[in-house]
Amino acid sequence: MITCAMYSRLSGKSMAIARMDVPYAEQGVPLQVKGSLAVNAIAHTLPFDDPEKKKRTAKG
Repeated sequence: MITCAMYSRLSGKSMAIARMDVPYAEQGVPLQVKGSLAVNAIAHTLPFDDPEKKKRTAKG
């Protein structure tokens, strides 16, 4: 079940946060997302959007 879908301007890709059964929640597991259309996807570990922390704007 997708809980939050988005388009990342940083990576230029569509991505989503989803709830899934434990066997599928591992890096690299191929998935198929079905809704108004069916698309192929791959499971990733978090954080997958900004692993090098380039999006942070706070300076400290």
